[in-house]
Amino acid sequence: MSGRELFPGRPWLTDLLAFVAGLMLPLALAPFHFWWSSIVGLLLLLAVLEAAPLKRALWRWYLLGLGQYSLGASWLYVSVNTHGGASPLLAGFLVFLFVAAISLVVLIQGFIYQRFFAGSILGLIAAFPALWFFKEWSTSWLFTGFPWALVGYGHVQTPLGDLAPFIGVFGIGYLTVFMAAALFASFRRATEKRFIFLIAAALPIVVGLGVQKVRFTEPAADPISVSLIQGNIAQQTKWQRAQINPIIERYLQLSESEWSRDLIVWPEASITLFKDSATQLLSALDQRGKAAGTGLLLGLPSREAGQYFNSAIGLGEGSGDYTKRHLVPFGEYMPMESWLRGIIQFFDLPMSHNRAGASNQPQLMLGDVALGLSICYEIAFPNLVRDQADTAGLLVTISNDTWFGKSVGPHQHMQMAQMRAMENGRYLVRATNNGITAIVNPEGQITGRLPQFEQGVLRGLVVPYQGATPYTRVGDWPLLLGLGLLLMGVRILRRTDSGTVAARQ
Repeated sequence: MSGRELFPGRPWLTDLLAFVAGLMLPLALAPFHFWWSSIVGLLLLLAVLEAAPLKRALWRWYLLGLGQYSLGASWLYVSVNTHGGASPLLAGFLVFLFVAAISLVVLIQGFIYQRFFAGSILGLIAAFPALWFFKEWSTSWLFTGFPWALVGYGHVQTPLGDLAPFIGVFGIGYLTVFMAAALFASFRRATEKRFIFLIAAALPIVVGLGVQKVRFTEPAADPISVSLIQGNIAQQTKWQRAQINPIIERYLQLSESEWSRDLIVWPEASITLFKDSATQLLSALDQRGKAAGTGLLLGLPSREAGQYFNSAIGLGEGSGDYTKRHLVPFGEYMPMESWLRGIIQFFDLPMSHNRAGASNQPQLMLGDVALGLSICYEIAFPNLVRDQADTAGLLVTISNDTWFGKSVGPHQHMQMAQMRAMENGRYLVRATNNGITAIVNPEGQITGRLPQFEQGVLRGLVVPYQGATPYTRVGDWPLLLGLGLLLMGVRILRRTDSGTVAARQ
């Protein structure tokens, strides 16, 4: 492949385009929903990389990451500034440090591509999308994981989204990048070959359309009536001791008319009392639920042997306890605690002393229906949700997105929940403190939601499902293995070709 700088003599302008390409990736996500934006951004990235020497190309990869996370994770500023007590300047600096650090993962991807695969059609079509898959997949576990602003989320409501039960969000991201690479290849080939690459670019859409009616799960019981309670408690006062009773009273009032329903769900940490200090309240709620034939699921903090946990409990017709397994770094536990504790209010938040729950926990139950529960940040991790989905009839997630304010964060978080429902072929209900509280069907469609920043009750019907999608059964392993072998094959072919050329010379 050959090409030239977009702005000869002005490489900084091309550098700027790399940053713009990064900004375009999260524009494909909620709340913008410009699904095509990620493909345009990827095309722009390939254009600015094409004629760049190695060092310049790596700088542009890094600028891509800076653009992507500057917008995609911009909600962090609200958390650190508004709720963490940091000044605007300090909050901006801390968010910049985070974005600069997380973008190093993009730089690693860029180095591997530029050093071993760039410069050929085979590298473009095969290696570029595969490396993108491995980069996004690695964000689900590297440094405890931050799988945010993934390309695949932009296709929740496009034909590519219908492939979620087969390949999950990482696989959809891979196909998105493959489409962009094939389109770019079509621009660089002769007319007679261009058609082949255009067909390749369209193929994922065609396959998505072809599987729209394929279902792997089916209803397992009669519909369940649910009531999701959105308390809209201000984060600034939520953990004040004087607010404990007023908060409880608000949730009791909002739930008063709902005790005839099958399931009532209160959000994450809806009660700000520790579980061992709330025994009288929990007992009363348990008795009320049993008398009404209603299950109540609520979130609250708990403690044991000097350790603190983010927990949920089932009462009435509901039963079981759950402890959050994947905590938010800096928000729920403190990496480098001896260095950071005390610097700003954000690093001393009351919930920042938490410990993670056990990896294998019994599921919460609503009668004989198992509930696959995830608390807040956990919904961002496909494999964590998948672990419970096989035996769960209904997916439930509780959250407190007050931390995100009026940023893009709550919308992105909601979109992740939609993808989890699609991947696992289950209804999903989501109860949050101030939005977005919603009900999602197995096709990822939101069938009901409450306005943000208002207290209220969302009522609806959901159906327990049984069965397992291919993604629920095997997760990302087929793509991990297949794309790993593909990368090895491309590398061997490139080395063989290089050796053949050298021998002829």
